[in-house]
Amino acid sequence: FQDLIQQARAGGVYTYPDPCDGNAELPADVPRFVHQPPALAWSNEQNSSFGAFATTFDTAGVAAAIELTDPASPIAGPTFSGTSAIAGAFYTGDRFPPDYRGAYFQADYGGWWLRAVRINGEGEPVAVGDFDQGTHRVVGAATSPLDGCLYYVHYGNSVWKICYGGNVPPVARIGADTLYGGSPLRVQFSAAASRDDNGDSLRYHWDFGDGQTSEALEPVHTFTAPSSLPTPYTVTLTVSDSASSGQATQVISLNNTPPTVQIAGLPADLSYSVFEAEVLSLSAEVADAEHAADQMHYSWQAFLHHNTHNHPEAITHAAEAEVLITPSGCDGELYYYRITLEVTDPAGLSARDEAILFPDCDHAVRWGNITAEQAGPQVGLRFVVDSVGGVDAFEIERSTDGLSFERAGSLPAAGTGAYSYADEAPPEGHLVYRVRALRRDGKAELSPQAPVDFLAYGGIETYPNPVTGPWQVVFNHIEGAARVRMWDLSGRLVLEQAFEEAATGLHTLSLGHLRPGVYLYEAENGIRKASGLLARRGE
Repeated sequence: FQDLIQQARAGGVYTYPDPCDGNAELPADVPRFVHQPPALAWSNEQNSSFGAFATTFDTAGVAAAIELTDPASPIAGPTFSGTSAIAGAFYTGDRFPPDYRGAYFQADYGGWWLRAVRINGEGEPVAVGDFDQGTHRVVGAATSPLDGCLYYVHYGNSVWKICYGGNVPPVARIGADTLYGGSPLRVQFSAAASRDDNGDSLRYHWDFGDGQTSEALEPVHTFTAPSSLPTPYTVTLTVSDSASSGQATQVISLNNTPPTVQIAGLPADLSYSVFEAEVLSLSAEVADAEHAADQMHYSWQAFLHHNTHNHPEAITHAAEAEVLITPSGCDGELYYYRITLEVTDPAGLSARDEAILFPDCDHAVRWGNITAEQAGPQVGLRFVVDSVGGVDAFEIERSTDGLSFERAGSLPAAGTGAYSYADEAPPEGHLVYRVRALRRDGKAELSPQAPVDFLAYGGIETYPNPVTGPWQVVFNHIEGAARVRMWDLSGRLVLEQAFEEAATGLHTLSLGHLRPGVYLYEAENGIRKASGLLARRGE
């Protein structure tokens, strides 16, 4: 595939030689690609390097990075860094000052910033500058066609709006001395917690959801249900200044009481494994005096807490939920999972429960060295246990991708020291081994992983292909004698080399006498044969 891609060059003229014929170009129907470097890049602030860079071309026409602070930089602006670039938005509104109209607003998730990138008429960035240095965990941005403001999504729980000039709307807050009870129900409300960040005086309008209203700051209202059945009323408070308004709502539920809820299905010791991911199947014990459990609305959510921040998962709206617990913790930093459940009845009352799961750092095994090596037709695994307690057995696990493991065998636990296991039927290819210590308390601990490249007994390996210089042939085993032969496409034998039985291992063959082109090869070792086409390139 290297023949199909070229690095960007000044002038944009590229050639794609045919690797099988150095005098010709690749056929026109073969896809071709150009690797274009980014117009603007910046360093990760967690690395030792620091700075922001534009792309330019050196005197040879090759793309090169240049710092923004260099007078020759095609993009002007101060240098900066970040941690993770997030796609932003082009400003398409007309509310911002002229310098920002048509600009691209670039975000950085961990850098907590938005920067304005100014674009010329050719669509090229020409300047970048600071815009907002306190955004914190931006995951998306867009311009509103309705109000001309820039909106961005804060990962976890909010959407923020950035506008230029004008009046900031007031914020409405509802206070109530009770939210539920029998009919009739007298409720004392208050809007005293509402605020106006411009310092303007506020007007208040209450809509109690039953046809009654009030303009008081702290009204008292009595609700009456039409029957003895649970009846919800949605109260809306609108607070207004001279130019704008804000709203808040609150449900008042008559002839109703909140449900009770308790999360079920959690581990007995409220811990999780730091060795492998697990899926918790969770349910809840829910009771409600006025409604059946299947009438409830459920909202499950899990949060992975890490030091001073957290990573919220998607909300699940079902009576039961599955939560993926990843192996995080026991490395000197604070990790824990928080699982929440909110249950709401049809008349608007809710109950909430949450559980905290901490990583299980009480390890029964301290692992020493672990290695895996091919030994003829087997893989020999050797691992050392420096300390162990409360372990009955060690299970040997094998994987072909390092992700999904299967059981290969087991050994009884016999205290500290070295253990050996022979995998008598390993598949060919790259393998990864690990050991699972089975504890008497029903939990398990995993060893570090041990990789090995297993070539089937009597296997033959050849590389590279295509080849420019020497060609490598590996005989895993030889019975009697081995040989390598090669023919050109006319059937003429162009190479033949024999090897004795003691010559097991890697052999380097010189192909300097062969012209560039395609050849047929065959390698045999008395057990099996390997054959194929080999592309020879010019040196």
